[in-house]
Amino acid sequence: MVTKDKIAGIVLAGGMSRRMGTDKAFLKVGTQTFLEKAVSSLTELTSEVFISGSRSDVADFDAIVVPDVFPGKGPLAGIFSVMKQADYSYYFVLPVDLPLVSKDLIKFLISRHSEDYDITVPVFKNKLHPLLGVFSNSIKEVLLQCLEEDKLKVKDLLDSVSTNYADVSFRFSEQEFANINTPDELNLWIKE
Repeated sequence: MVTKDKIAGIVLAGGMSRRMGTDKAFLKVGTQTFLEKAVSSLTELTSEVFISGSRSDVADFDAIVVPDVFPGKGPLAGIFSVMKQADYSYYFVLPVDLPLVSKDLIKFLISRHSEDYDITVPVFKNKLHPLLGVFSNSIKEVLLQCLEEDKLKVKDLLDSVSTNYADVSFRFSEQEFANINTPDELNLWIKE
């Protein structure tokens, strides 16, 4: 069983936001920025929260900023960098551009993780969401090998370890998985 004292939160916020044209971390959903919402959700459900990415603009957050050990190698590098710095049994990974993920979904995924698996990620209506979920510390060496060999596709990592694909289709709504990368997606999913 994954308990709060054994799990840290990782907010993936190191992307370039090229398609959005502005930093997605500071876009708003309601009164909170995407980053504030992610940090707030994870603060309640994990022991400690880390913001992955080389950022100097988030000093006011109640989270530890961790720069990438392997700059330019994407989200796997961000996850590895936090694992290298903070020794927890488990990490809940939440991309900053998934601002509608509920605490209930986070709790559900944590509850579905067990020692039988290295990673637990959601599948919603047959669509995999590989960067949202519980990642065990046991994958750190596999992750390092992927980064050193430039195997940067998350799906390749999931295929190389014991992964629990948790079907969430009948418990949660599609909007929780809305990945906001463009102004059109922002207008579609985030109503002022």
